[in-house]
Amino acid sequence: MEFSFLLFQQIVSMVLMALAGYVMGKKGLVTQEQSRVLSCVCVYLAVPCSMIYSFSSNQRDPSKLFNLGVGLACAALLHLIYLAANWLLSRGERGLEAEEQASVLYNNCGNLIMPIVQNLFGMEYVLYTSPYLLVQNLLLWTHGQRLMGGERDLTVRKVLTTPGLFGILVGLLLFLTGIPVPGPAASAMQAMGSCMGPLSMLVTGVVMSSLDLGQVFRGRRIYAVSAFRLVLLPLLSLLVLLPAARLWPSEDTVGMLTILLLGAVGPSASVITQMAQLYHNPKVGYVSSINVVTTLACVVTIPLMTMLFLALT
Repeated sequence: MEFSFLLFQQIVSMVLMALAGYVMGKKGLVTQEQSRVLSCVCVYLAVPCSMIYSFSSNQRDPSKLFNLGVGLACAALLHLIYLAANWLLSRGERGLEAEEQASVLYNNCGNLIMPIVQNLFGMEYVLYTSPYLLVQNLLLWTHGQRLMGGERDLTVRKVLTTPGLFGILVGLLLFLTGIPVPGPAASAMQAMGSCMGPLSMLVTGVVMSSLDLGQVFRGRRIYAVSAFRLVLLPLLSLLVLLPAARLWPSEDTVGMLTILLLGAVGPSASVITQMAQLYHNPKVGYVSSINVVTTLACVVTIPLMTMLFLALT
């Protein structure tokens, strides 16, 4: 219960950051074009810095490598299930549109969950967000980018050098080889990585300020999409993570699976809104609306899903 309360407090603090961005946007202090610059800073600098620092600040040992392997296997299985569910939900005339599919499939495990893990568990535990992030980023910057209207002619090199995946791969190399990062560089990466959560929430708030919130909350379809993101996929995730917790019942593994669950239950990804801005997607407002509704609703759903998982393990 104490953990869920701390989690609730952390999510509320992130929502307040989005509210600050909303006020700044409404008062004209930050324009939509300026928020696009903030999106670039977050996607291309803060996210990779956070991942590289997390890996480089951890000491390599067999238990951590084992947990990362278990986490990677679980993350891959989770995303296969998500893709199958997405295929079913997108069928028919009333099926999910491309922007809705991206909003359901890809969540804020980087921009929201990583800061939560950092604040609740410590920077060294951000390492355990990497299995989910690795699989999601592989899909996000290929399948997700195409859904949002990005570049379709992708090569292996382009995929591997995308910001989030690049940060994971460089960090993993440092972790496996034990190559030390010089003090000033480590401090700089830590500082930039800590900006990730505030930047992403500010961008969400600024984009939200340009929307007709009455129209956003009156739309019925957005609640169905939000339910798929916050309820359906998390429940499907429990079908994978609960058996894994019983197969590998060590305390560290359960902690790692809890962090993996946090990665799976987050609101729709802010980076989807940022991609919509970067690729000039005409439905950027709708995408942002889904992000806003799921971010507000996850104040309730994330603690509930976490409590359910911990109660059943």
